[in-house]
Amino acid sequence: MKRAFALSIILWLLAPCIITAGEIHVYDSSEPPQFLGILIDESGYPVPTAVVVYMPEVDAVTCLQKFSNQGRICINNNVWSYFWYYQENNCAGRPYVSGDGLKADRKIFRSKIDYESLYMISDVFVPINANAMINKEAGGSCIQLDPPEEGPFREVLSIQETDLPFDLPFELPLKYEYVASPKGDYNDDGDVDGNDLSRFVDDFGM
Repeated sequence: MKRAFALSIILWLLAPCIITAGEIHVYDSSEPPQFLGILIDESGYPVPTAVVVYMPEVDAVTCLQKFSNQGRICINNNVWSYFWYYQENNCAGRPYVSGDGLKADRKIFRSKIDYESLYMISDVFVPINANAMINKEAGGSCIQLDPPEEGPFREVLSIQETDLPFDLPFELPLKYEYVASPKGDYNDDGDVDGNDLSRFVDDFGM
């Protein structure tokens, strides 16, 4: 009895090491199922309402709603996403978001303005000055900045549905598969194909 108990304790201690040797793949319920990505996090409190997946085909991350009428990408509710900055005084041209301390590397969101368009924040800092801004949460007017706002900024990149490795809307419910032999090769740090997936976590603000 003591030996069996000790063995169960050892297996319990080793379980996290065994699990991290593979990946959890996320699929939709279409036929055949679409591969949506590799599970790296859940989002929502107190009950998770979405999953965060890494899409190796495009080296990006997105958030997928678990409970809705249609399978959709999550809306970005982070405060930093409400304010878009522009070099042009009339808020025309390329939009940017404040890049100082921002963890939004290659994350694809759905717009909170029209609830349809998709965008991704660039992972490159741009040393520009912004002369105007819009509060996108309120869908507001163009505000002149005097003096201009100094960077760093990151470019807001428009994403088309055809840029994604799966079709929208995806079919719910989501399905999960543990894959002991991962799609990518793990290095000594537990990263997939040299990608540190931890850089994508804790930035979806659901």
